Amino acid sequence: MPCRGYRGSYFQRGDKILGGPQAGIIVGEKDLIRRFRDNQLSRALRVDKLTLAALEATLRLYHDPEKARYEIPVLRMLTADTRDLKARARRLWRHLKIGLRRVIGR
Repeated sequence: MPCRGYRGSYFQRGDKILGGPQAGIIVGEKDLIRRFRDNQLSRALRVDKLTLAALEATLRLYHDPEKARYEIPVLRMLTADTRDLKARARRLWRHLKIGLRRVIGR
């Protein structure tokens, strides 16, 4: 999402865009990144070492697309084959029908 008042810079959520840890990621031109870094609030809002390590591990997975699809749940769901999704939906429907029959007694 574009940053209000900072043309050419964007905030992204590490968990949503990468399937990694919760982390705000700022992307943009060098001078804008410097302005964010030099802001007094940056010290309070900086990411800890554990989050950085998790983010690095997630990014390394993307070097091997097949491994990334297997290891990152969000990516696996987004790239799922439609036949697999239909089969999962049919199984879920069967289980729901059985459960409903038990609840309403039919």
